[in-house]
Amino acid sequence: MAKRSDTLHRLIAVVIPYYQVEAGILARALEGVAAQNLAPDQAVRVYIVDDASPHPAEDELTDCAPADR
Repeated sequence: MAKRSDTLHRLIAVVIPYYQVEAGILARALEGVAAQNLAPDQAVRVYIVDDASPHPAEDELTDCAPADR
């Protein structure tokens, strides 16, 4: 039987409140998250909370690679 510590992965949740007046801010924030050095047992889940931004989050997310979504 596997030890409990062998089967668990640490999940890091990143919450990005999103209201952007100029394009590019969300992309830079996501690049910063992607650039982090993680341990092999760590994973990141990003939550973007759009507060009716004049630049919809979807517009910037279309430039992300499908594997990054």
